[in-house]
Amino acid sequence: MRECYECLLFYQKGKTYYYIGMDGLVWSTTDPKSDPDTWRQIATYNGKGYRRVRLQGKTFKVHRLVAEAFVPNPDRLPYVLHKDGDRENNHYTNLEWSARQSNHPDYALVGKP
Repeated sequence: MRECYECLLFYQKGKTYYYIGMDGLVWSTTDPKSDPDTWRQIATYNGKGYRRVRLQGKTFKVHRLVAEAFVPNPDRLPYVLHKDGDRENNHYTNLEWSARQSNHPDYALVGKP
């Protein structure tokens, strides 16, 4: 059984609703009250290894959607970083807000250049 783990609506176009989960999964449905087994998981990769969703000509980066929905940003920092350096790990506990665009200071220590 599929489950949308702690999902929040982030976009609606007509009768289609798009949700982001704390685990970094993105779902679409035409009936938000329906069984999650009928929901469709969506997201693709861009050329840099980040997951994204394109809706109505607009591109949403999945890690940013998760951070905006589930990671507090009291200092209004502009960038979202992956703590472990893994661009595919979009779980909210792996994301943090930063003033710098480069990834976490320990990025090189987790096997990334």
